[in-house]
Amino acid sequence: MMALTMSLFVTAQEKTRQMEVGLAFSNLNSFGLTFKIGSKKSLWRFNALLLSGDFRKDTSDSTAAKQNNIGFGFNFGKEFRKGIGKNFELRLGVDLSFKYSQSNWDYNDKSVTYQDKTIKGYTYEPGINFVFGLNYVVNDKFVIGAEILPGFSYYTGTLTERNYYINYGNETKTNFSGFKYGLSNTSVLVSLAYRFK
Repeated sequence: MMALTMSLFVTAQEKTRQMEVGLAFSNLNSFGLTFKIGSKKSLWRFNALLLSGDFRKDTSDSTAAKQNNIGFGFNFGKEFRKGIGKNFELRLGVDLSFKYSQSNWDYNDKSVTYQDKTIKGYTYEPGINFVFGLNYVVNDKFVIGAEILPGFSYYTGTLTERNYYINYGNETKTNFSGFKYGLSNTSVLVSLAYRFK
């Protein structure tokens, strides 16, 4: 992190020759913003992605359940480019990443047993990703890019379950952690960017 910060400071002293701003997509339901600044061969990259978000409600004569999930993440790193043909650029680099997700489930029992339940959980996931990508330069202003981001991450979080009965209730809290590594379908990123100086 210190090396990236120092390199950013040194780069800021140099004349900026190129900037890109655009939209990034991971899967069909995850999208965000991307911003890059630097030279034609070396750029700092900043990506903010909405990973997921959904709300669901189920009701019947005796029960009602609501579920809400949301997640987001951001990446910061450096990429290097090399032209390979008239309209193509090869991209290689590395990103530091962070993801956060939260889920809430509320179950309301309307029967005589009155067994209500709530489950709340959250997860933090810092990591590092390698960048292997390709750009198609449509013209001087527009660029279409695709990249794969194999990487390694550590996740940690808490899951809290509360059960409520007619005369009493209890709470169970579970802490979890682990590691992820490799390449998955969520590691593929497609972007459409506007290039300017």
